Amino acid sequence: MQRKTSNQAFPFVLIICFFFSLSIFGQTEGKKSLFAVIQQLEEQHNIRFSYVPDEISDISVTVPEKTDSLQEVLTQLNNQTPLRFTLLDDRYVTVVSPQRKNNYC
Repeated sequence: MQRKTSNQAFPFVLIICFFFSLSIFGQTEGKKSLFAVIQQLEEQHNIRFSYVPDEISDISVTVPEKTDSLQEVLTQLNNQTPLRFTLLDDRYVTVVSPQRKNNYC
């Protein structure tokens, strides 16, 4: 009798594990490293970003929609990160950390 109960419980446990794994996957879906997003934007919009690699290395952001304009994407990145993204002209974007101080005399 006990053997039959454990056989009936197996599909139930399997279904619970399946839905649990989906919820975990759903929480991380859409996040990407800032470096990867910058590379994608450079290709998509034919622009170049100027940044310090160490300042962006540990930052993950939500992947922007391909239909978003460049200005919309920069606004999203400004809101998601401690960095400031500034469009200098139609080709160049600077990425600056507000905590960074000038080392000039």
